[in-house]
Amino acid sequence: MIRISVEVETGVEDDVPLIAPPLMRRTVRALFQRAEVVPPKGASVLVDLSLVGEESMRGLNRDHRGVDEVTDVLAFPLMSPDELKTPSENAELAGDIVICPSYAARNADAYGHSSLFELAFLSGHGTLHLLGWDHQDEDALEEMNRQTFSALGVLLPPNAWGLKQS
Repeated sequence: MIRISVEVETGVEDDVPLIAPPLMRRTVRALFQRAEVVPPKGASVLVDLSLVGEESMRGLNRDHRGVDEVTDVLAFPLMSPDELKTPSENAELAGDIVICPSYAARNADAYGHSSLFELAFLSGHGTLHLLGWDHQDEDALEEMNRQTFSALGVLLPPNAWGLKQS
């Protein structure tokens, strides 16, 4: 079983649509399934998904990447892709995904879609990092984006993405 916990930092609740956490969980689960990470009966893989304010995100980005600015999503894998495919019978933490909802809202405005869609998209992007993906160049980033859009296309019909008409 893949278990996903969602923690919302005090003070950011207003930036998180009520239906975002369940959709974010479904996005994470869908990408794990696409990667064929399906723990055997009795085993669990855990993913911690945290929604934090800009100050917390900036601190994490500074401490872990040496970049002293806010970012939209960070992922901290704790298992290798091979370990994910063969978890032990004990629950194992695959890693942490941290998202800044206020930054996500600005992305949503810039990209012309809803905050809900952006939060789901970022949870998918973070999940791909947990699964071993990286984007050192534009081609790799485009492929990660394609994978995330594909998963979201199954979970959400395009009219639910909140795309803004020009």
